[in-house]
Amino acid sequence: MCYDPLTTKGESGNVRRTMRKRFLSCIAIASCGALTAVAQNGAATKTVSISLHEALGRALQQNYTIKLGYFTPQTARLQLEEIYGAYDPVFSAGASHNYIQAPGFFDTTLNQPFPGAETWSQRYEGGFKGALPYGTQYELTSRLDRSQSESEVGVDSTAIYGSRVGVAVTQPLLKDFWMDSTRANTKVAKIEIKRADLALQYTIMGVVRETTQAYYDLIEARDQVKVREMALQLKDQFLAETKKKVAAGTLASLDEKQAESEAATARTDLIQARSTAEQAENLLKGLLFSDFSSVHTTTLEPSEKLLAMSQ
Repeated sequence: MCYDPLTTKGESGNVRRTMRKRFLSCIAIASCGALTAVAQNGAATKTVSISLHEALGRALQQNYTIKLGYFTPQTARLQLEEIYGAYDPVFSAGASHNYIQAPGFFDTTLNQPFPGAETWSQRYEGGFKGALPYGTQYELTSRLDRSQSESEVGVDSTAIYGSRVGVAVTQPLLKDFWMDSTRANTKVAKIEIKRADLALQYTIMGVVRETTQAYYDLIEARDQVKVREMALQLKDQFLAETKKKVAAGTLASLDEKQAESEAATARTDLIQARSTAEQAENLLKGLLFSDFSSVHTTTLEPSEKLLAMSQ
């Protein structure tokens, strides 16, 4: 009695599933071949070996989030320096010159002439003032005066000098002693600096974590491709041996169809593993390079390996 797997009762469902898998596998293989042809027609690819340390360094340098994050703490520190400007002393200086000319006259009452006179006077002032925390205000002032006069009869007077130095310190007993607007803004600015520093650290830690995860995901995906390639070789080898046994009559033709189904499944798994590896590589490229178009033909090859830990 001849054995026909297409008409044997109870096995038609398995045959249909087998044929469906073969059909889907052919579509996947055709798609992969088309993508390979497109890649071959494009620019030549080059392989770059990269370690985890190099990947982390490049990711930290190229990440725009970190670059922008550096400005936030700097801005907060500049705002704190601006607030501290309220305690900077204010220096002031000035100079003035006066000239007075008095004409001569004749006093009829005293029957006596009074000669005219010219008077020069100069004043130089300088000092600074400022404020301290807890409401203390201070001021230091200094002044130098000089005056001299000369009459029309040619008599010069001796120059007269005068100077003054003053220091004033004001400390309110209750007003602004506990808190004022400047100290409140200072505390808020310091808290903002800490918050910005922590936010930047959190961003850096996130980039390091994502880069490390993507790096080892790529290694794991590449290892999966190797495993799937070995599995496909074994399935193809098993299919060839099964065909020989079917031809010799030691196995039924259904076993050959089952072996073909397993080989097609292994080939589909290999295509999926390669697609996963490409996605993992693109993710790592996106973290390491700001211009993805410049490295789309570059293949990253991690120099480190995943090692199984002995228990």
